[in-house]
Amino acid sequence: MGNLFLKEKEKWRIWTSLGLFGAVCSFLLIQQQDLLGLNELHWIALCSLPSLMLGVSVCWWMSYSRRFEFWRAFRVLSTVLILANLPTILAGMLKVSEAKHVGLISASGFVLLLLILTMLGAWVAKRPKQYY
Repeated sequence: MGNLFLKEKEKWRIWTSLGLFGAVCSFLLIQQQDLLGLNELHWIALCSLPSLMLGVSVCWWMSYSRRFEFWRAFRVLSTVLILANLPTILAGMLKVSEAKHVGLISASGFVLLLLILTMLGAWVAKRPKQYY
């Protein structure tokens, strides 16, 4: 029967530490982006690459373990991806004061893209239906 009536507790310390690891990687790339002189679209794509790879690996692990329902996988992936991409989002919003409101529009579009990717990843990682 598996764990039909057993609710598993989340290990939020692990998910938070993974998100913070992705945030550190993104922050280090943000520090180096001034040397490259990229435009804003390339900058967001470059700075979010380590955190998106982290999200893909977490999604793969959840799909492999087959213990996560859709909403549980969505909560975990959203926590990891939002924490990992927080430096990129904040740096995009800080550029608003320097230039036009283009940074705010691209940051909000990036958050919307993260939400769509999180929903897609949670759908991929969900546990298959079990028939008893």
